[in-house]
Formats: sequence, C-alpha cells, structure tokens
Amino acid sequence: MTTKRPTFILAGIVSASLLAACSSDKSSPGSGSSNDGGGTGGSTAKTDSGPPPADCKHIDYSSYASADPVSFKDDVLPLFGFSCTVSGCHRPDQHEAGLNLGYRCAPDTTSKWKCSFPAPPDPNPASDLSKPHPLDDKIISDVYDSLMAPSSTVTDGSVKRVAPNDPGNSFLILKLADQENSKGYTCMNQDPTHEDNPGPCGLSMPQGGATLYCEGTDRKKFDAIAAWIAQGAQKN
Repeated sequence: MTTKRPTFILAGIVSASLLAACSSDKSSPGSGSSNDGGGTGGSTAKTDSGPPPADCKHIDYSSYASADPVSFKDDVLPLFGFSCTVSGCHRPDQHEAGLNLGYRCAPDTTSKWKCSFPAPPDPNPASDLSKPHPLDDKIISDVYDSLMAPSSTVTDGSVKRVAPNDPGNSFLILKLADQENSKGYTCMNQDPTHEDNPGPCGLSMPQGGATLYCEGTDRKKFDAIAAWIAQGAQKN
C-alpha cells in the first residue's frame, strides 16, 4: 500500500462505536502463538477486561480460519472505503503502489462498520471519485483483482498482496500489522523521503494503522480482513 498519510475523517466515529463491541469473555481470533510464519510467539488472549493486547508481532493467524464468515463486499470493501480511499491514495483514479481499493463509503451509524456505499442511482457525478459511489460488479472485480496481484513494493514480485488461506504471509496484512519490514523482503520504498520511514518496505497502512487497525479498540477491523483471507479470500 502507499506511504501517503491519509486523513481519517471517520476514525473518531468508528472508534467510539466499536469500543463496547471489542469486549468479550472468550479468546478472539489472532490471539496466542502461531507456527505458520505469521506470528513469532504467544500473546495474551482478549478477555472481558478490554480490547486485544497492543502486540501485532504475536498473532495466531491460523485461528482466523474458524472465525465467523467474512464477506468481501459487505465487510472488506467498507473497511477499505472508510480508511484507504478517503484521501484518494487507492481510489480507482489514483493507484498508489499500484493498488486499487475502490470507492470511499459514507458515514452510516446503522451499518455494521458504520460506513456504507450509496444505493443506485449514483447520487454523485461519475467523474468525482472524491465522493462515495455505489458498488458495482466492475469495481468489485477491479479491487479483487488488484488485491490478488503481487505487491509492487516487493521488488521481485514474489509476495502477493493477498495470499488466500495465508494472512500471515499476505503483504496487505503485514502492512496493517506494521510488520512489512519484518520479513527481510527487498522492497522499493514508495516514499523514501518520509521523515517517519522505518525501513525499505515503507510505513504501516493506513497511515497510523498500527493504532487504527491491529492495536486498540479497532482490532475488529484487522480481524475481519485477516479472517477473510484465512477463509480463502473469496469474492463473496
């Protein structure tokens, strides 16, 4: 993903709405140790005392296969539309790092992820991709195909953005967990002059993503994307 710094217009809304939902009296997917190459040790399982531990290095990616079913259209695309396309970095008209994540969504407190795509007919001009647009079969396919392609950041093309059934070795997940520089990949840094740039494979995504996704009260977003990949990354 790109190394531009998006402005998270809706972050406060979603963070507050998910705070209560992130408490549970059973272990959440992703907690514990992993032997699949994605995790590097054990972490404490989430309990009813609060959100998951702020430790994105120790995730049991194998546990996501048994999570509740996740839909590409109903879960994954709204999460992208909330954080990854607001600034235009990964919209259909601007593919930073070659990645197209579709249209932005609109705030909707009644929807599962508090953000939804408008229903047809499209209320916005087709040329104005800064505003939310309805999902259609073409954009769903375009985003899916982009995710299934090799990461253009890894220079030898050996690493897919999404490796079905293998979230721990999917570059998208590595970016969301701020582990993009942990695998020893040879990368083409998309923004080498960035003052906060920590390594050859760039920064975590979305900008500030370690706190918006993998850590803290928004962990359910990260879990949903990881579960979708672990369940085969279907175009469902």
